[in-house]
Amino acid sequence: TLNNKRYVSTKPTVKYFALGIVLQKAGNTNNTMSVKWNKTAGATSYSVYVKYPGSNSYKKVKTTTATSFKLNNMKKNVKYGIKVLANKKVGKKTWQSAAKAYTMSLTGR
Repeated sequence: TLNNKRYVSTKPTVKYFALGIVLQKAGNTNNTMSVKWNKTAGATSYSVYVKYPGSNSYKKVKTTTATSFKLNNMKKNVKYGIKVLANKKVGKKTWQSAAKAYTMSLTGR
């Protein structure tokens, strides 16, 4: 089972990912916020998705091999949704981890 979908094969398979990535706030300025996460064993890259204020869906903003991301041009006291998925490329297929969404904001000072 991957992302609530069941895959069946006559060949033995390897389980690539199961759990979502846990984000940690790594610092901020007046209009930027950095988030980081621990490396996921077997991941070849990470996809970063952001839900901007006023939007109903997440937009993929970056694919990276790094374990951190900086969200720029943020407004204070406005909530942004952020989620990161681990990717593992196997042959022509890319497997992704489960997604856990976080809501983060810069607070006014």
